[in-house]
Amino acid sequence: MVPLRTTEFRGKVIKRKVAQNDRRSYALYLTSKGAALLATLIQIDAERENSMRNLIGEKDAQQLLRLLEKLRKVLANGTAL
Repeated sequence: MVPLRTTEFRGKVIKRKVAQNDRRSYALYLTSKGAALLATLIQIDAERENSMRNLIGEKDAQQLLRLLEKLRKVLANGTAL
């Protein structure tokens, strides 16, 4: 994990506040600029996914997602490929 103080995002897209339930820790929140950036990134992601689906078709897109999920599970379990 990268310390928040070393990132270029601190104060611009995220803000840090003392956690309500534990004064020894901090909670991170999006600033309005951060929320706008997130909305933009979500839109870009949706457009990219639609482009991919148009290129390979819905059936192949579903197969790709199934295979990626299978790979994720194998890697999460520490199983070697």
